[in-house]
Amino acid sequence: MSEVHIRAALSRLADKYLQNSHNPSEPYTIETIIGFFEGIINSNPPDSPVSGIEDILYQIFSKFSSNNADGILFSRLSNLVSRLRTQEVLQNKASILQVLFSLSRSSENMGELPSSHPTNSLSEMQTLPSLGHERTYSETTEAKNTSKSIPVSQRNSIYEWTSFSQKQPTPTSEKASYTEEIDSSENYLKSATLFILQGVSTDLVKFHGRTADLSEQIPSHHILQIRSLCEIGLLYQELKEFADYDGFRTSNSALNIYNSSPEEQTLALQSFRAFISKELTQYLSLIASLESQLRTDSSTRSQTVSIRRCIVWTNNARLKFRILSSIVNSFIKEKNKKKLIHIVARYSFHGDPIIHELSKRVLVEITQPLHEMIENWVYKGELIDPFREFFVIETDDTSQTHDRQGTGRIVWKGKYHLEKELIPSFLSNALVEKIFLIGKCLNFARYGCGDSEWTQKHYSEFAKKLSYTDFQSLKLTIDMAYTQSTRHLVQLMEEKFHLSEHLNAIKKYILLGQGDFVTYLMESLGDSLEQPANTLFRHNLTACLESAIRSSNASYEQEYILKCLDARLLELSHGEVGWDVFTLEYKVDSPINVIITPYCSRQYLKMFNFLWRLKRIKFVLSHSWRRSTLGARNIIRELDFVQPEWHFVSIHLAEMIHFTCQLQYYILFEVIEISWEKLKDEMSKPNATLDTYIEAHHHYVTSITHKGLLGSARSRTEDSFLHQLHEILKTILSFHNTIEILYSFSVSLYSRLKVNAPISTESLEEEYVPIQEKLQQCSEDFQLRLKHFLYGLATQKDSEMRFLSVRLNFNEFYALQQKKV
Repeated sequence: MSEVHIRAALSRLADKYLQNSHNPSEPYTIETIIGFFEGIINSNPPDSPVSGIEDILYQIFSKFSSNNADGILFSRLSNLVSRLRTQEVLQNKASILQVLFSLSRSSENMGELPSSHPTNSLSEMQTLPSLGHERTYSETTEAKNTSKSIPVSQRNSIYEWTSFSQKQPTPTSEKASYTEEIDSSENYLKSATLFILQGVSTDLVKFHGRTADLSEQIPSHHILQIRSLCEIGLLYQELKEFADYDGFRTSNSALNIYNSSPEEQTLALQSFRAFISKELTQYLSLIASLESQLRTDSSTRSQTVSIRRCIVWTNNARLKFRILSSIVNSFIKEKNKKKLIHIVARYSFHGDPIIHELSKRVLVEITQPLHEMIENWVYKGELIDPFREFFVIETDDTSQTHDRQGTGRIVWKGKYHLEKELIPSFLSNALVEKIFLIGKCLNFARYGCGDSEWTQKHYSEFAKKLSYTDFQSLKLTIDMAYTQSTRHLVQLMEEKFHLSEHLNAIKKYILLGQGDFVTYLMESLGDSLEQPANTLFRHNLTACLESAIRSSNASYEQEYILKCLDARLLELSHGEVGWDVFTLEYKVDSPINVIITPYCSRQYLKMFNFLWRLKRIKFVLSHSWRRSTLGARNIIRELDFVQPEWHFVSIHLAEMIHFTCQLQYYILFEVIEISWEKLKDEMSKPNATLDTYIEAHHHYVTSITHKGLLGSARSRTEDSFLHQLHEILKTILSFHNTIEILYSFSVSLYSRLKVNAPISTESLEEEYVPIQEKLQQCSEDFQLRLKHFLYGLATQKDSEMRFLSVRLNFNEFYALQQKKV
């Protein structure tokens, strides 16, 4: 550097010095101060050796006393030195410290210059709190009685020293003897350094759990250095105990904090212990290098290794041990020992680059078992989780009470579930759902559908090593596997197991959408079902069912469809007839029963029983209408005595036929057909999955049962819509039976009149009046119950059910009361 540049730099430094002076009014010029600075430069020629940073720092720190003012300066200077170390632009950091220290010493000896400390103009900076357990360093009892305490402000120095007590350095007047003491004690302490760094007790330091007792034999000017080494030893022992712990109960009190059941020794925890062991092994390699160098120094009588250099060389290890100790302590405090990944992941978001990088390395190690579980799950559909630490859990409860489908372990929704607490924070909920669904698809295809060939092909196509460091590759693999696995499973259900055909067959034969089949079945079973239920046999019903199939378009159905259709009798009750216990059922096997679940089958059974009863009522009303119409053209027109009653019958038959037809139309078209179209739309979506099919079908069944008046909003059974409909249909059936009696009476009367047989008026009245009363009672009951039913419909929230009330009472023939009848 030229003289001009040196002069300009000294001028700026002198100007800065005067600005920060406590006594700016003193008559000292810049030239005077520049001359002083030039004297310092000339007194330290370029060839003179410059001490290391640690040597200069030790000389600076030895200048401080135990008063509060120097304690504050000590803390500020420590922070500034830390900032200086991180400056990569500066090359000669030791030379900078040497110049500043020389200025500080020279200012103390110059009376003509203002007394301003070099650090007075420097900004303050707070230090970060230390990581890990608080460790205590103390002396023996004799040393404590004769020692002075180190200022509290020095606890947050660059080495983050914690509290202890020891003698302070000698005054300035004893510097010569102090230097001799340093030379004589250095070699003595270096022999114990290797043991202290490993947490092994020596004559100078005694380790007891989380504390270290310092002997009074340690010179006061080495206390801080030994204390820094003790911290590393304590951290080493703590981590070593944690890494060596085998997971079983122990009587050692030092290990009690690590006690946990063998079930809590997860693979992630084992990987974490292996990582700590690896770090400790690397640390021991450093200790071995120090030992080798100490032996070399001993044989050559050189001074390559010093205590201060040991501190510098082990500084990185100390920082790593602090972070690992903090993670261990957080893990110990966590109740759920399976959440180790969550704990370490929190450290990965720390702003400190050292903590961030180390936690990332830890995550790479401890997430290897997790990624292996994900690989087995998304590549093979197998759950290999010996310690149940994976977020996909196999359900232990094999009972059917936990699943609304009424199914157990072998079905889609009852076998596996997600454990939300075990989901790592670096995996999004959407990605976890895809991982969960991929494994379920593969597992279901292999074990539920018997398609192991495709699962093997899937494994060979997607098998790739997953890791924490390559998250984008993980996400891409999951997305591709999700698309292919869900698409294949849907194709498997459609093409191999004919899901859509089965659903359509249920709609045609269970929900009575196949009109010709229903007509033939009802005609073939009509006479048999009029008999008491205990006289019916299942083989007779099966024969009638087969006859109806052969006589209708159902004969063109596939064999696997017809095999699922069967007729059976419900549980018998006293006084019931065949119409009350006959039912059709559609039996499906695995894997179709994952979608057409037992719950859905029961709902279909309810729908069939109601529709079958409605069909029966329509059938008997048609029969009664034929009686009335044909009789009016033949015998009734010649019988003036019964014509008023047949006119009455015709009027109320029209009411009942209108009610039955409108109700049947509403259920078959506005309920079933509209819900069916929605189901097909959901199933035809390009991104539809098996879960989409299950939810869409469940919604379809729920919709038709609720809108089909089978779902009641009221709690009392007698007020439910289903109960009201059954009572109305019973009334209609009773009205039909009375019509049959009236028809028989009319035919008998017509026959006697044709042969001119004597007819008694009293006998006619006795036989005719009960028929009149019964018809009147049935009509009144029908209207009363229908008004109650219409009022309930009109107050429903569902617009379609309210519209049914409008259809049934479009001309307001039935005047509804404002309160319930």
